[in-house]
Amino acid sequence: MQQRFAEHMERLEAEYDRLLDRMREVEDMLAEHLVDLSDIEQAIIVERYMRDKSWRQIEREYDYTEDGIFTIHSRAIKKLSKMQSTQ
Repeated sequence: MQQRFAEHMERLEAEYDRLLDRMREVEDMLAEHLVDLSDIEQAIIVERYMRDKSWRQIEREYDYTEDGIFTIHSRAIKKLSKMQSTQ
């Protein structure tokens, strides 16, 4: 039983390390390409993914409608995706 538990913990640790590495890659890509976004696109990406704010908080802070925030967010994500695919 202890052996299975130890093996399970090793698998979880390896998966955690893999996810952490991937997260660092995404953060590096964001840091590199964030400057290529408009000011509002940058703000929304930073607020949502780096400051972990809810969509409602972002809407209130930047005085945009839900549709407006999602439109800007979608545009920013498309730009970032294109940038990542050209690397």
